[in-house]
Amino acid sequence: MMKIISGKFKGSKLLTPDGLSIRPTSNRAKEMIFNTLSSLIIKENKTFYDCTVIDLFCGTGALGIEALSRGAKKSFFIDKSLNALRICKMNCKKFGLSEESEIIELNIFKDDILSNFFNADLFFCDPPYDSFCLELLIERLKNFTIKGSIGVIELSRKSEIYNLKGFDLITEKIVSNSKFYFLKAH
Repeated sequence: MMKIISGKFKGSKLLTPDGLSIRPTSNRAKEMIFNTLSSLIIKENKTFYDCTVIDLFCGTGALGIEALSRGAKKSFFIDKSLNALRICKMNCKKFGLSEESEIIELNIFKDDILSNFFNADLFFCDPPYDSFCLELLIERLKNFTIKGSIGVIELSRKSEIYNLKGFDLITEKIVSNSKFYFLKAH
């Protein structure tokens, strides 16, 4: 069962899909992500209230909705799966977040992306494990961020990122079978 961890929707359950190929981030991992991001955001003299968020490979929208629950001003939810976006939209509607949310069908590996269209201060990137080129992912991620953007990429524990062109690695953490890279755009 996936729940909102903190903020105005704390303890509320998220709708989750039956039988879809979505791998939701565990509540334990989500708590670690937001504890880490909170301290990084504070170091930048910001709060979640200052942030525009992008949730790439959003699935149910759990990470973007968690950020909105904590006060983020807007979240873009992006996925190529219409089924995932349907669940994400239902979750946003359930919490009355239609105004703060923009749900977009997009394959970031194939579709053209306007540079600096999204201008996210905070990003979440949770791609399917082992189904893409990491270098291309990092290259495309630059189109969603601005200088100083902070975020996290969730990958398989076995994965390594060698080329972070455009980003600095702040820290990496492991929870269960997942590795989390916390990055800052430069």
